[in-house]
This record gives sequence, C-alpha cells and structure tokens, in this order.
Amino acid sequence: MPAAVYNILKTNCTQCHVYGQRDPAGWGSVLDLSRMIDGDIVVPGDLAASRLWYRVAVRSDMPFDGTRLTPEEKGTIKTWIEGLQRPYNRPRSNEDILDILVQDSRRLGNTVNDERYLSFAHFVDEGRSKEELAVLEGVVNVMLNSLSRRPNLIKVEAADPERTIFRFRISQLGWNAADWDEVVRFYPYCLQSNVAAHKNLYQRLDTEAPYVRGDWFIDTAMVSPLYEKLLDLGADLRELQDDFKFDIDQNVLDSKVLRIGFGMSGVSFNERMIERHDLGSGNYFWWSYDFADRLATSRVTERPLGPTIVTGDRFQNTFNQAGGEAIFSLQNNLQGYFLTNAAGVFLAKAPTPIVADARRRDGAVQNALSCLGCHTESGMLKPKTYDDVQRYVDEHRGDFSAEEVAEIRQIYPRNAEAVLLRDDARFKRAINLLGTTVTSTMQGAGVIEWDPWANLVGQYEAKLGLRGGSTELGISLDQARALFRSERRSANNEDALPLLITDPLVTRDEWFCRFREVVGTDVLRNVKFCDGSFEEASLVQFCDNLINN
Repeated sequence: MPAAVYNILKTNCTQCHVYGQRDPAGWGSVLDLSRMIDGDIVVPGDLAASRLWYRVAVRSDMPFDGTRLTPEEKGTIKTWIEGLQRPYNRPRSNEDILDILVQDSRRLGNTVNDERYLSFAHFVDEGRSKEELAVLEGVVNVMLNSLSRRPNLIKVEAADPERTIFRFRISQLGWNAADWDEVVRFYPYCLQSNVAAHKNLYQRLDTEAPYVRGDWFIDTAMVSPLYEKLLDLGADLRELQDDFKFDIDQNVLDSKVLRIGFGMSGVSFNERMIERHDLGSGNYFWWSYDFADRLATSRVTERPLGPTIVTGDRFQNTFNQAGGEAIFSLQNNLQGYFLTNAAGVFLAKAPTPIVADARRRDGAVQNALSCLGCHTESGMLKPKTYDDVQRYVDEHRGDFSAEEVAEIRQIYPRNAEAVLLRDDARFKRAINLLGTTVTSTMQGAGVIEWDPWANLVGQYEAKLGLRGGSTELGISLDQARALFRSERRSANNEDALPLLITDPLVTRDEWFCRFREVVGTDVLRNVKFCDGSFEEASLVQFCDNLINN
C-alpha cells in the first residue's frame, strides 16, 4: 500500500474501519490490505468490483462524516486499485492439505502418533506477502505454549515449503487425545476424506481431524470455554488458588503480599490495585482489584487496605472491589489469565464499565485473547507511577492510624517496580527462547503499522466476500459464482456469498453457522463431516438461534 494511499485511508476511513470497537460495518481494518481483498473491498485490478471505490466514488456516500475525497485523492485510489496485483492461486482442497500431512508423516517415519497440525495454507492461496506469512510461526509458538501444562517450551515444525502448516505433539503440551477431541467439538470446517492414505492417517492418529485452521484456532482456543479447558483451569478463583496451593485472603491477612496502587490505569476506567503473591521458585500470581466507580470505597489511594470483607475488622481504610484479573506464571514461564467478578466467579468477559478492550467488537476484555493481545508484546504492563498510595499516605497521615501506616509501609514497598520488572523479564526471556518474532511492524512505504495478533483475529472475525469465501471452500472464483448463483435462487440461503457489489458481505457468525449447509449442497460436492466435529452444544444452540432468527 503506497504511502499516499495509506494516508488517504487513515485520514478519511479509520474513524469507522479499524479492528475492534470502531468497526460498526464489520469491514475490518481499512489499513490491512489482506483483509480488504478478502472482503472484496479492494479487488486487485478491478475498479468496478471494489467496494471501496463504489462507496467513495460511485455512490459517493463515504466518508460518513459528510466530507468527500478530492478529485486528486480519488485519482490516487483509482490508479492504485487498477494497478494492484496479487496472485490468486487455485485454492487447495481439504484433500490437498491432507496430502501434505501424509507426506510429512512419512518423513517422520510414523514414529509418533500424537502429532497434530495448524494450517494457514489458505493464506498462500490468497497470495499474501512473504512478510505477512513470516510472522505466523512466532504467533503459533506463543499461542500453543500459552496453552501448555508442561514446563518445557516447544517449537512447531513446518510441514510445507511455504511454512504455513505447522506440526506439534499434543503430549508435549500436556494434552491427551481427549483434549484434542474437545478442540474438534468446536470446529465446523472439518471435511472427511475417503482417500486410502488419508484414512490410514486418521487411523494412526485416532482422529479424522489431524489439522484445524490456524486462524480459527487462535480465535477459538484463546477464549472461553476452550482456553480454560485446555489449560485445565478451575471454575472459580478458589479452585485456581487450590491448584497453585496458596490462599489470597490468608496472604493478605498475613501481610505476605506486594501491592501497587494507582489512580489511573490504561485498561480500567477507575483506580486500580495490583497485588503479587509469591508462589516460590520465581513463580508469581499477580491479582488486580478493579472497580466500577470512583466512590469512596473504590479509591485505593485513599483506602489502600482490605478488601473490607477480609480485613474490615482490623482496619478502617479498606476498599470494596467489583472484580479482578489474574496474571500468573505457567510452568514454562509464559503466562495464564483469569477474570472474575467480586465473588471470585470466573468471567469469560469483564464488564465494560470496569475495563475495556478497544480491539474487540463489543469493547469487552475477553479471557484470554484480550490479555495475550495486550501483554505479548509489552509483557507486564507498567504503571506510570508506583508510589501513588505512599505519597497520599505521607500527605494525609492524620487519616490513618499508626497500625494502618505500618501495614501500608510493609505491603506497598518502595522496591515494587524492581519486582514487577523481574517478573516481566522472566516472561520476556521465555518469549525470546521461542526464537521467532511475535510482533512486527510491516513497512509499506515506511508507514504501515501491522500487529499480527490483532490482524489474524480481526481478519478471521470480519465479514467475508466472494474471494475470501471461495478460498475457505477450496474452490475457484468461477466455481463460487456458479454455486452462489444457484444458492441465491433458494429462499433458504439469504446469507450466500455476495455476487454483486451491492450484495451484503457475510458475517463470520453467519458463515460459521451455515458452512456445513453450503458445503453440503449438490452444486459443490457430496461430503461428510469429520466424526465428532462441531458437536459443542453451546455452538449448535447459538447457530440454531442465529439461523432461525
């Protein structure tokens, strides 16, 4: 994307078209070229088929704020789209990918039977750049190790020359066959093959799903309920503490905690307190106390002791939290995450009045995808100040008893920053040991910032066009057009992929839920789906409600 194009799109379009909350149309990021092509928003070399051009130059109803591109800006966009080239290979089918897996298995000599694969092969078929493909391995390494129950870090191995299909062993993560079966229960895209070599692979691995799509896996395994299942986390904070063999309340009563309180956090809207529990051997459990308002009992600078339910009989200046978030060290020195309400009950999403994640469509902090997206690059997020509580107490000594001052001096030590940085360094060492980059700034004319985590998830969750959908189906554009011309004659397929520039794009939820219906049509092929796949009751119910409503 040339600098001139980038600047036009950033200035005029990113108010509404970026990943996360500021994306009411579901287009995704206008600065992510792969996403734009996937949704037919920009069709390389075809101005008339490009939705971007249609909206800014034909209908001329964008930008939304009433401003319009100048003739010079339209000329820049026109020249760019007409000259844009991106190869679009024949999409590889399920059988093509299974062939690669069979060949890889033969190279291994069939000496193991617990290997599984994550595939981004469709990224190659879409013609994505080498720079974009190069970051996949690092993201996969971090993600899988963040789901590991074992002390050793693992690195995936590429099964294809393009390094987009990655092999790993489930036993090295501390998983077993039942854990992988749990993954497959959530997976809608698994097609069964009748090829003899593929059946032999199924039999040896005891699964008809030896691989799943990597972008789907990141989007699904890093959120509830699959994340907690794969890491074998408890249902609430009490179970989590029992697993780590420590007690938050007892540590507070025994003054065996290290706290940092601050008046403003970049994640939460109110004051915040974080608290470290030492698990021994350098392991840590950081716990945050989060608040839904700025009332007296929610201001930790003024009431730094508590919570009231724990130490209210001993101290007067105590707080009442509304919820909390845990960041704890895994055995391999990466991090795990856990959100709860005030009672310690697990939450898949934190209430948005308390904390927010602008990268998510609903703005909610989501366990653990939001946490990984924020902490992988930055590690332990650092407060702007470490001594808000100490300074307040020094300035208001008359508001605290001598016993309270002594307690504050002990649990809010002056070396808190050094301890936080030590834990941060431990995490970053583990990241660096994986040997590949997990963050990247891709430079197109030296200006385009590109975040692999946000883009992988954002691309997957954004709406689909004909080009992206045909690749996911493993069919050509011409085959897709023929299929959906037929499907559009049926009143039962209102969510077919768009054929005309005026047809609506298909949401990921619609595509996810209707995928089996589309693939199972006689126009495409007669197929069977993998045994045990897409049987998760909550997803089936979700799709039933979506389709019926």
